[in-house]
Amino acid sequence: MCGGNECFTFQKIWKSQVSQAMATIIAIYSVASFIERWGAVACFADTDVNGVILDRTSLFPPIDKTEGLSWGDSSDEEFLPEIVMKRLVFNGSKIAALRERVGNGLYLDRPSRFEAVSALIWGASIAATKETDETVDYHVAMSVVDLRKKLNPPLPQQCIGNICQVTTAKCSMEKSTDYNELAQKIRESIRKVDDESVRKFHEDGKWLDFVKKLGEEYGKKSKVRMFKFSSWCRFPFYEADFGWGKPIWVTTAMEQENGAIFLDSSDGQGIEAWVALPKEDMTQLEQNPDILEFASFS
Repeated sequence: MCGGNECFTFQKIWKSQVSQAMATIIAIYSVASFIERWGAVACFADTDVNGVILDRTSLFPPIDKTEGLSWGDSSDEEFLPEIVMKRLVFNGSKIAALRERVGNGLYLDRPSRFEAVSALIWGASIAATKETDETVDYHVAMSVVDLRKKLNPPLPQQCIGNICQVTTAKCSMEKSTDYNELAQKIRESIRKVDDESVRKFHEDGKWLDFVKKLGEEYGKKSKVRMFKFSSWCRFPFYEADFGWGKPIWVTTAMEQENGAIFLDSSDGQGIEAWVALPKEDMTQLEQNPDILEFASFS
């Protein structure tokens, strides 16, 4: 995050695919809140630092069922694909047009910014895989949902920790990349997360059972291609002010393999998507006409 003459970079590398996707939103939510409050304290605008809540064990009790947890064979590192990361910039007017385009279909009327951009990138990724890897049977879009507003009553925004849940949407390789349908699948997966489902999901180790199942499906030799979405949009990074002005640009140094990290543009209307894909898939993505219509690369 850059503002004035200062620059802050936050990067964390996670080997576990699910942990990586979760960490990007867990850590960054806490970091964003911390930086905003830090700036306020530095400017003597707010010196109350006692409202942070760390203990949520009543809702998410610790469990000890990690036996057999596996993420596939990762010993042959030389066979892993070369990952390339690119920045896709969607300005506000292009997002408005994309929402109209994605919303023109049988499944979903008016997608959100996140749903529209996610559907476009996921669809382009699926199309790229069809050209580069014939062994893939189906695709999974993984999204990380912040649970603070999903619970009843809602949790205070000052809560810090793993207050999130992974959702998945699936698409068969045989199906065409209908962006309207993909957006609807993403919306459905997120809307399933509510107070009742969350409380049941975290009973008796069901959450870890879900993670284990993902680990079994998502191995290096698996026929499943997973794409991870993490949205950092609407986080208060651009509000942080340490006395030399607010940031002029917020970005990330984190690479999320087979995934995308969304950040707001400085005007709050656009989205910058940092997309990481195998080199061959990225080459296909850069030539995708729908991507080129709505986004610019940098």
